[in-house]
Parts: sequence; structure tokens; C-alpha cells
Amino acid sequence: MITEILSVNRSGLQDEDGEYQDWIELYNGGDSAVNLAGYKLTDDVEDLSKWEFPAITLEPRRYLVVFASDKDRRLPNSQLHTNFKLERQGELLAMITPDGSTVVAGFAPEYPRQISDVSWGLATDSEFIRAVDSDTAVRVLVPPDAMLGPDWVAPGFDDSSWREGTFGVGLERSPTSARSFTPMIGTDVEEAMYRVNTSVYIRSTFSVADSSAIDSMLLGMQYDDGFVLFLNGERILDANAPPAASLGWDSDATTSHPDTRAVEFEEFDLSEHVSLLRDGVNVLAIQGLNVSMSSNDFLINPVLELIDLGPVNAEVRQYFLEPTPGGPNRQGYDAVSPDPSFSHDSGAYPGALAVELSTEAEGAIIRYTLDGTIPDETSEAYTGPVAIEAAATLTARVWVEAALPGEAVARSYLMLADSVRNFTSDLPIVLIDTFGRAINEGTYTQVFCQFIDVGEDGRARITGESDYVGRAGMKLRGSSSLGFAKKQYAFETWDEANEDLDVSVLGLPSESDWILHAPYSDKSLMRNVLSYEWSNHIGRYAVRTKFVEVYINSRRGSRIGSAANEYMGVYVFMEKIKRDGDRVDIDRLLPGDESAPEITGGYILKKDRLDPGDTGFTTSRGQRLAYFYPKERLIRPAQRTYIRNFMNTFEAALYGGNFRDPENGYAAHIDVMSFIDHHIMVELTKNIDGYRLSTFMYKPRGGKLTMGPIWDYNLSLGNANYLNGGNPVGWYYPQLNANDYPWYARLFQDTAGFRALYNERWRQLRNELFTLDYLLGTVEQRTARLRESQQRNFQRWNILGSYVWPNFFIAPTWDAEIVWMSGW
Repeated sequence: MITEILSVNRSGLQDEDGEYQDWIELYNGGDSAVNLAGYKLTDDVEDLSKWEFPAITLEPRRYLVVFASDKDRRLPNSQLHTNFKLERQGELLAMITPDGSTVVAGFAPEYPRQISDVSWGLATDSEFIRAVDSDTAVRVLVPPDAMLGPDWVAPGFDDSSWREGTFGVGLERSPTSARSFTPMIGTDVEEAMYRVNTSVYIRSTFSVADSSAIDSMLLGMQYDDGFVLFLNGERILDANAPPAASLGWDSDATTSHPDTRAVEFEEFDLSEHVSLLRDGVNVLAIQGLNVSMSSNDFLINPVLELIDLGPVNAEVRQYFLEPTPGGPNRQGYDAVSPDPSFSHDSGAYPGALAVELSTEAEGAIIRYTLDGTIPDETSEAYTGPVAIEAAATLTARVWVEAALPGEAVARSYLMLADSVRNFTSDLPIVLIDTFGRAINEGTYTQVFCQFIDVGEDGRARITGESDYVGRAGMKLRGSSSLGFAKKQYAFETWDEANEDLDVSVLGLPSESDWILHAPYSDKSLMRNVLSYEWSNHIGRYAVRTKFVEVYINSRRGSRIGSAANEYMGVYVFMEKIKRDGDRVDIDRLLPGDESAPEITGGYILKKDRLDPGDTGFTTSRGQRLAYFYPKERLIRPAQRTYIRNFMNTFEAALYGGNFRDPENGYAAHIDVMSFIDHHIMVELTKNIDGYRLSTFMYKPRGGKLTMGPIWDYNLSLGNANYLNGGNPVGWYYPQLNANDYPWYARLFQDTAGFRALYNERWRQLRNELFTLDYLLGTVEQRTARLRESQQRNFQRWNILGSYVWPNFFIAPTWDAEIVWMSGW
């Protein structure tokens, strides 16, 4: 039967890819094993065979977790993933017999609306016995040598001379750090362990009245960095530990366990070892392992539960505040409290607000906060309208007796100063409030934003209807542009849990990752926008763009527009290069994709400055490339090897004697026309970063290396005083050395192939897509679009007539900038 589901998994069970996915739990409550081969799971009444189990056996009184992730994995000895996800609002979920004729388990016509990190399923009558936790007494020894041998784990071993304490056992040399282990440490071993040994021996005992009644055993462990666990002398579990043959008194953890993961309880199912339990006293022995003697922290903190499985009540369905994937359901709630209602939606408001909260539930209590935190039982109880006079996030939650507390629901209010309440523009308006938080370069800062698009009359009003309103994350971005007064930002749309939220903004296809580009040294304000438009015009994807005007308030407790410098000028809201069906349309490469055909793609690489901490890889011809997708910290060793070998094979073919051969030469490895179009775009605009920086390329699964998308063209169309960038005459590439101009010099040596195709493509573009009328026409269109807003932009940023690196031409007015660029 299906005993438990979780459809909004934000911080619970992770799959083998380290991702929080929906999951479905199955339970065999019978006395015989069941072979699941051929059984199906479905969420669609029109497709009862949607996902089929492989040949796996579910033993009696055992659980199986299947991730509903849409990853479609069905290898018998690996985690299972369906080809669908679970809908939060509820839908059919059913398990079907192999012949497709019978529903053997499920929820029809649909399960109810689900709650974040709360599971739902069937009630059980099981007994949970907490055998070991933070209050459990322990004996601890940092061994000075190998004299004890393996005997210390045995039940009869005399540990009376060891140090007494309680769990957790650990050390923390930075007690005030954000992820300090200090609150979890009951026995501090810093003095005995730091710079002395990486191993510590820990023994504890617990009693079992009737071991035959125990059906299941679950361990939760906070650990840094590894451990080996013994039950009554038998090794039953390890993590980041050497094998038994090489485990010694001074063994290290084989790898570090990140502090962000160490503070979370990792769950282990030890049910296969229940036969080791004894009536009376049992001994749990743990060898804790640190990654090095000089490590500044260490932690071993277990929680062991013994479970006497009771019957499953298929007629009673409940919500469970503590999900138990792979284990029996605990005490649940029959109902969930409703969401609160707000008298005012999120948005920008002049004057003052009095926000009323309400619920239809009788006898309910509404609690709220004004700082964005999740309300709990100690939060302020609602008794009357909440006054909002400055920027605030009002988060409310409903409590109904005997029901699960409701979802925390938030509304954010951006309050407008009188000086801007009548502001309008012929561009969309973007309002951002950081609630006093600084935006930096390293990590995303939570902000609240509102996008207001132009209406039917061609105007956007600061008090107008929102196109998108909600949470977001922002951080500074750029390289040389970080030194400019007008900053540009990486921008992510977030949900109320500060997780990525795919949304359509200003009509652009739904996604969560965006850029707020700040034209500054480009005083035309449009070089990037023009270049991306031209690339899309010839059929080569480049990011989509929207000109906007931006306000940013970074002062806590104030109103947008109350300071003149909160108007930030004209920005370009645009897509970020990303693997996505509407952006770089390649297959998702998962950590488990380590064999063909999956390992063949997709990949995104770039020739650029490396991100901090990255090393990239060097091809056989000396090209240093960066991993863009998957990121270097995520790409698996086998995938690194594959893409590096692919690039080397391409280069070997390109620089080999038979390089012109269409089947065995370079053309077998690259999308030739993409290389041609990319070269034309660089030379047409004379992009000074072209070829050597901000140069992206991608490899689809089973496909060839494709050049693009183009990126970062603000130093194009004459806007650079080096590498002959201001001169509209002549080619750009001769300015570069061989390393900065990869592959093309050799490609052009194929006169009958690559060079001939290049010449033909250029003639086609100039006669059809890149006529002078078209190119200048797009400049005229963008000029008209910016005519009004550029005046406000340059009032804010008084740089016309002044040199901003690396200007070649300096005009006294914006119109003169446009005239010069058009003539270029």
C-alpha cells in the first residue's frame, strides 16, 4: 500500500543528486515478500501505465521510497524515480497491477492540498521507543595507541575508566560562527582530540524489554566528518570511514562532511540489523572520525529509535508534521488549518496601510510577524488591523485547535514617498526594497520586488497593477563593471521559502534566474540589447531583454523615493544564460549520468575568467575553459573526463592532416554553422571581448559542439579604446594572439569547406537579414524607446561628455552618442 507522500519537499529527504524531490512511500504489511516487477504508478487516469517498477522485491513489513521527481530512473539496485511529480493542490495517485486491470493502492479521486515539508498518508498504530538521544550517558576515550584493539566495541568491555558525558560528542573552536556545533555538544573533546588524534571511541548503552517486538530501527545522525557504528560488537553502519581491514585507532574520515549538512540529522534505516538486539542491556559503540587533527570542529550526535510496527489504518488519512520516509507514520493531524486572508495584496502603496487579517475557521488564532520570519506559537496574536507605515513583510499563520498549523503566508508592502507617488514612465518600472540589507558580491540578499509593465496607453505608473510582485535574491555581478558607480545585479525570483521560483516577468518565458544589467560605459544604453536582438534575428538564441527603470531602497524602515539616489536609472532586465527549454535547450545532466548516452550531454562551457575557487580544464591545445553547466563544484569526475576528452578529440581532428574530411575531420565534432554565425557576430560588432572572454559554447546530448550564445557586447560597436575597437574598418581577430583566437585560424584553412560556407553565409545575411536598413532600423526603434527615460538616467548618472573606461568616443549628448554609433 501507499502509506505516505510528500509533494512540497523543501528541506527533508534528499535524493542521490542532493536534491529535495517529492516522494512516495510504499509498505508491505503482509507476511510474504512481493516482487514489484511490472507494477505501475500513475497520476493520470488516462495513463495507468505511466511509470513501471523494475524487478525489485519488497520484503514483509518493510518500506520502499520512490522519488516522484520526473527523472524516470528504474534501476533495481539504485534509487527509484518516477516520470512525474506530485501536484501540490492534489491529484490522483494510484498503484496498478502488472496487467493494468486493478488499483491495488492509492488515493482517488485525488489526495488533498499539501503543505510544505509536511507529509500526508495513512495513520498507523505503532510504538516508538527513543533508545538513544542527546541525554544518553556516554563513555568517551581518545585512544593514545592501538593497545585496545577491536575489543572496545564488545558488550562486556570495561569502560569504567573512560570519561563520562552525554551526546553529542564533539569540539568547536569557533563557537560564535553561524553554523557552530556548540549547542549540540554535550561532551567537549577539544582538549583530548585537537591536534592529537582524528579518532574518538564512544560507548553508550540502552535497554530493550522485549527485542522480539522490535520490527524496525532508525538512526538519525549529526556528524562531522565520519563515523563507524557498532551494535553489540557488530559493525552495522559507517559514513566517510575506511573499510574494516584498514580501520585503526587513529583513522581519519575519508572525506569531509560539510558543516551545512553536518548540522542536519541524516537518517539511516537499520532495520535489517534488529536481530542483533538483546533483551536487557545493549551497547552502541561509535568510532568518531575527524578529517584531520587540525580540523576546527567535530561532532557525533545520534538519535536511535526502536519501532514496534502496528497495523496501518487505511481508512484514516492524516497530515504528519514529522515526515518519516522509509518508516512508520507517527502521530498525525486529521486536518490542516486554513490560510489567512489579507485585506491588501503585496505591492507599492502611498500613504499608510491598515492591513486586516481574517480566517473563516471558528475559534482560530492568527499569529503574525513583520520581519519576514515564520510565525510560531510565541508570535504576536492578531487582534486588529496591522499598521504599515514603512516597507514591511507581513507573514501570518492560522492555528485551529486539533489541526495542523496552516501554511505561513506573506505579503510585502513597498511604501511610496509622496515625491514619487505620481511617477510614470514609458518603460516598465521595477521597485526593489532590501529592508535594510546590503547587497554584496558573494551571496544573494533577500529583497522584495515589484515589476509594473506599461499599460494599453503605453505608460507604467508606480502605483499601477503589478506584472510580478514577490520575493527575490540579488547580488552584485560583473568584473570590471564592479568598479562603476551604477551597479549591475544577478537577480533570482524566489518563493516564500527563498527557493527558486520560475515565473514569467514582463512577458519573458518563465524562469527563476535573471540579470539586471546596468548600461554605464555604454552611453547609448543599447549595445547589448542590439547585439542580442540581431543574434536572435538570424536564428541564434541570445538572451531576451526588456528596458526598465529601477528604484532600489536599501534603508530599513523607510519609503521608496524618500531619497533621490534611490532612483537607479535605466536598466536592462534580461535572461541569464542557463540550461532551459526556452534558453540553452539541452538535456539536464544529472550526477548519476556517467555512461552513454546520458553522459554525452548537455554541457555548457565558456572561455572566460574563472569564478573564484574554480580551476576549469585545459585542452590539448592549451585552451583554458570553464565548466558553466554543470558547475565545477557539481560536475562528476566521469563527466569531467568525458567533456575534456571530447574537446581533445575535436582538437585532434581539427589540427590533424585529414581535418577537411566531413566525416572524420573537425565537422564530425562541431556545428559548423554555429561557429560561422558566432564569428560573424563578433566581427560585425567588433566586440572587444569576443573570442577571448565571455565566449560560451554548449554540447547537446548525442550532438556536436555548438558555439554560443553570444554574451557581454557592451564593448562593441566602437565602445573601446584598445585592440583597435573604435575603428569601424578592418577585422578584429588579427589583434589577438593564437590563444585568444582559438580554433578559427585553422578552420579558415579549409577553403573549400569552412571558408566557402562563411562567405556564402555573410552574403546571405547582408542581402536578407543584416541589411543596412534593418540594422539602422533597430537602432532607431531603441532610440525612440529610450528617448524619455534616458534623460532621467543621465540626470542620475552625469557622465555624458566625460570619459568612462574604455570609451573611444566621448559625446556631449546622448543624441550625439547615437549618431556616432549609427555612423560607425
